[in-house]
Amino acid sequence: MHLGYKFSVGGLLSDGENVVSVHLKNIYSALGSDEQEKYTSIFNANRIFARKAQCHFGWDWAPKFPGYGIYRDVKLVSEKLTEITELKVSGDMYGTATFNVQFGSRFSGSLEICICKNGAEIARREKSVNCKKLLLTVSVNEPDLWWPNGYGEPSLYEYTVRQKDENGVILCEKGGQFGFRTVELDQKLIGEDCFDFAIIVNGKRIFCRGSNWIPAECMTGTICSEKHRALVDGARQANMNMLRVW
Repeated sequence: MHLGYKFSVGGLLSDGENVVSVHLKNIYSALGSDEQEKYTSIFNANRIFARKAQCHFGWDWAPKFPGYGIYRDVKLVSEKLTEITELKVSGDMYGTATFNVQFGSRFSGSLEICICKNGAEIARREKSVNCKKLLLTVSVNEPDLWWPNGYGEPSLYEYTVRQKDENGVILCEKGGQFGFRTVELDQKLIGEDCFDFAIIVNGKRIFCRGSNWIPAECMTGTICSEKHRALVDGARQANMNMLRVW
């Protein structure tokens, strides 16, 4: 669990219909039957030896019901080895947007980044590249900051990353949203023998009001996005500004 897998099937496919068969083993056969003396784990002695959501083996709020299967899409894709495989975006309170880009293999061409707000272009940068991964920054003057619930607007910007070959042809395009914010943990010394513990967002000390989030369904993958949205919105209406993901 928690991992994605890719398999090359170029030499296995035939004309017409093809079938993908996945064989799953009972999870308990992978745990072993002997009690583990070296490690301690509550509710189930051997659960920590399986790469799996640990609450599936029973918790004080969950039944002992370790279902298994494929809970996300299985796709057959045709892709160029040089296309973008990973993209991470973050922005700080000073207006610097950082794009961490990784290609499937060394790519020679250019990368174009466009940042928009409500459909209007705010900033753009294009750079020639010859690498497998890179870090690229784009600056935005006086950005609208993202703030926690109760402290301001959770402003978001849109981004588009275009990968072009040497002739300017777009090979890959990815997009999404992000916010400009700086989050810090303040643990400065208070007095002689005590440390502070405070969340600082955009330079402002935040009074955290929140809850503990446990899986909203016992069976992973059965929950729909509408239920996620309704539960998070309920926390917002209750004036919460932080959720600790269990």
